[in-house]
Amino acid sequence: MEVPIDDSADRIFDHKGKIKGVVLVFRDVTVQRQLQEAMFVYQYIFSNASDAIIGCDIDYRIINWNRAAEKMYGYPKNEVINSLIWEIVNTGPDDGAYHELLKSLQDTGEWSGEMLHKNKNDQGIQILSSASYMKDSDGDHIGFIFINRDITERKKAEEKRKKIMESAPD
Repeated sequence: MEVPIDDSADRIFDHKGKIKGVVLVFRDVTVQRQLQEAMFVYQYIFSNASDAIIGCDIDYRIINWNRAAEKMYGYPKNEVINSLIWEIVNTGPDDGAYHELLKSLQDTGEWSGEMLHKNKNDQGIQILSSASYMKDSDGDHIGFIFINRDITERKKAEEKRKKIMESAPD
């Protein structure tokens, strides 16, 4: 069985400075390699997901923003980091879904539902969103993760279908 290792070596000198031997150190790095691979997979999924994935700290300040979020909302990552999420998606205290989201997060640690957001150009976006607490290794709440899907076109198609059905003769 092969085990991934890191190694290092150093010389051993006597009191006259003459080399008397060598110290070789071998470390099993299996766990570190597994963690690196897991981080690579996570980063790949995060970067290539078709849904917007937004990470926020406990105060709802954006700490991570994937490419799909950039495309959906029109803001590059560097413009949104440390901003309050509500300022970027243009929703907030006057939005009933906002209150429902906060209450559900507080009560259960998760929420899912539809919301109306706005992009950088102030255009409305119908969003199917799920939100949950992020926890550290001790189980303490350290922030929130939001996964948002743009359902604007689906909602327009549903509305069009509804109008057609309503206007159809019985």
